[in-house]
Amino acid sequence: MKPLIKIALFVVFFIALAGILAGLYMFNKQHDDLNKVKPDYIITAVDLQKEFEENESLASSKFTGKILEVSGIIISVKPGEENTMSITLKTG
Repeated sequence: MKPLIKIALFVVFFIALAGILAGLYMFNKQHDDLNKVKPDYIITAVDLQKEFEENESLASSKFTGKILEVSGIIISVKPGEENTMSITLKTG
């Protein structure tokens, strides 16, 4: 084989191996215990809805990717997607 082809195959093999290892790492990564994590925001369901009604883009940037502790009156609890629960809170 030509040296250029050997180098190209080595690079492709190295990239594939790195991708497999990264995938295995992410698949086996443990989730944080939310009982021990402090929420970024503590808010009521009514106030959360008001924030989104007043300025949706600002509220989205403020709350997206954050841990929220939302309090309110529970209206319904239903099974959601992929072994999750969907909880609906009363907002008035």
